Amino acid sequence: MEADGEDLDPQLVRGWSDTFLEHHCICQYCGFDGSRTPEDWVQLQGDHLIPRNIAGEHAEAPLNRVTSCYYCNSLKRRYDPAHGHFTKIPNHKVQRELIQDARKEIQRRKADIWKYGSGLEQSYKFMMQRLRP
Repeated sequence: MEADGEDLDPQLVRGWSDTFLEHHCICQYCGFDGSRTPEDWVQLQGDHLIPRNIAGEHAEAPLNRVTSCYYCNSLKRRYDPAHGHFTKIPNHKVQRELIQDARKEIQRRKADIWKYGSGLEQSYKFMMQRLRP
């Protein structure tokens, strides 16, 4: 297999599989369950809790890998929940604290997206009423 013209590292692929299993295929930011259907499964992505450009050599450390859904991962992008204080996550307790910080930032960004409209639920309801009169 190749990604962007480079061979995939089997250890790296195994590491991400282990991360998905450890998190039970659930987005650590919003709770989306990617194990329900194949369509849900393809919404899952791996996220580097501390972004790769900051984590450097520690980017692929197991505690820096988090299961995320596409939506949360795209909102988080390069947000650093460690705020530049460190590049390597020392233990699970700190990982959980960083996940919580990232979760709050993602929720803030979601709120910003919807604050000028009537919200996600209202938009969905409106579209479904138009689609299925």
